[in-house]
Amino acid sequence: MQLNIEHRTHYRYSDLVNYTIQQLRLTPSDGFGQRVRHWEIRVNGHLHRFQDAHGNATHTLVLDNPHDEICIVAAGEVETGLPCDAGQQRLPLEVYLRKTELTGMDAK
Repeated sequence: MQLNIEHRTHYRYSDLVNYTIQQLRLTPSDGFGQRVRHWEIRVNGHLHRFQDAHGNATHTLVLDNPHDEICIVAAGEVETGLPCDAGQQRLPLEVYLRKTELTGMDAK
């Protein structure tokens, strides 16, 4: 299945802001049954791309001039439903059921 995705984030400030820095994690990854055919991030500032510690595409957005709004658009095409590569095994569902200090099951 081919998905056309467009995600918009719009910040509007009541006063001028002189400096903004944000980390954006808006880029899908190839693998696990999906392939990114085309992807772009449009923003009214400077983007620096890097990989985080987990291998995810991450961007740092810097706006170093006075502004009262930020508009971020992440858009592209992703193909899903593809077979997983041999080295890319999905986690067993039981992993998501395990109890931790912060999670637990109740009667609900």
